[in-house]
Amino acid sequence: MRSRRIFIPMYLLGCCALLTLLWLPGTRYPIVSDTINYALLGRSLWEHGTYALFGVPHAKYLFLYSFVSYLFTALLGLQWGMHILSLVSGFAALTVTFLLIRRTFSPIVAAGTVLAAALHPTFILLSTVGSSDLFFAFLFFASAYAYLLAGERRGYYLLSGILLGLACLTRYNGLPLFVVFVAYTLWKRRADLRDPWFIAGMLGGAGIFALWLVRNTLVFGNPFFSEYTVELTANAPHHLRQILSNLVYYGNPVHNVFPFFFPFALYGLWRHAREQNFLLLIALAGFALAAIWWVQAIRFALPSFIVLLAFAVWGILDLLSHFPRSSFLLAVSLSGAFLVVQGLSLCLYTYGACNAAFDRTFGLVPRNMGLSSEGFFAWDEARNFLNANAPAGANVLVFDEFDAVAWREGVFRPDLRVTTDRSLCPLFSISQRNDEGSVLYQTPDAPVTYVMEKECAGE
Repeated sequence: MRSRRIFIPMYLLGCCALLTLLWLPGTRYPIVSDTINYALLGRSLWEHGTYALFGVPHAKYLFLYSFVSYLFTALLGLQWGMHILSLVSGFAALTVTFLLIRRTFSPIVAAGTVLAAALHPTFILLSTVGSSDLFFAFLFFASAYAYLLAGERRGYYLLSGILLGLACLTRYNGLPLFVVFVAYTLWKRRADLRDPWFIAGMLGGAGIFALWLVRNTLVFGNPFFSEYTVELTANAPHHLRQILSNLVYYGNPVHNVFPFFFPFALYGLWRHAREQNFLLLIALAGFALAAIWWVQAIRFALPSFIVLLAFAVWGILDLLSHFPRSSFLLAVSLSGAFLVVQGLSLCLYTYGACNAAFDRTFGLVPRNMGLSSEGFFAWDEARNFLNANAPAGANVLVFDEFDAVAWREGVFRPDLRVTTDRSLCPLFSISQRNDEGSVLYQTPDAPVTYVMEKECAGE
């Protein structure tokens, strides 16, 4: 028992160390998109007391992750602060995943699930880009774990509700978990419906989320105003068609737990789904909003696919138990297949340099699969050329004011000036379109990215 108490923390530390090693290559790329928004919103919240971007009240991203991000960016800067925040969030998500899966399955299934998650291409990518997904997964699973503990000590209902409220202040995807908790309590723990701890937990969690609704009422005059609803209406007017499209997308093993684990996940569900109805319900809760959202990416349903990984690990162990005489040989064979398939997945999906090398060497897949890692690597090739060849003090054009603030330091050569002012000259830019001046360089790898120079008039 004592050795197990020592082994488990050491194992989790080992998985976190592995994630750190896999995280490091991605830190050379700058933060982009929603990560920049979170960082700037956090700065606005702490320094000015308003949740706004350049003075405009914000109504899309919820504020908890922004609030926490400032604790990192104020100390480490925007780039490293957000990179490290998402890595720490990954550590927390792995730890609470172990606790939840150990509680519902077994320690060995939990250990396998954590390792599989740490080696999952999407998990690694999310740990590098600074987005809120891993932070949300941590709170989502922590709330579910506390709910399970409340079956024995009802005081945990309060903790579960608080964690769920915080999860909902990170991503709207946590809201369906309220329905699961109430429905599961009605189904399996009916006596607890009137328990003061359960009531306090649900009301407390709802009250925490209501802070956002109150803020929206005060700022916009509508508690439910959100830019998400505007996007959804514009981009997915036919909800049923969008749901069907999403089911096809997320049901593709290339987009979820990847080819090695997918058949074992189906086997694990077939064999043991009835025994794990709570996990299935929280997986459905984590997927509910992703099912209707118009942007398709595994990050929007990450907790659901981590649960699916647990079923895959359980399926593998169950399969091995049915062949005791050849279990060792089968385990070695499966381990070899895992290393090959998962290694190839990491190469193609997570590391742009490896993806490009694979294209140049084998060319068995499309040169541009539309992956974030490909775009990051090609952009980095262009940046390296610009840093090496731009004259001292040159201007570098970026295409929105968010990048101009976030990339001011730590992205380009220190003497280069990042700007959105197109009137400056000479003016260098990096883009996948070659319409910003004379092309000085184009990347040898896809997606083809250009370094351009806009010369001064009369030159």
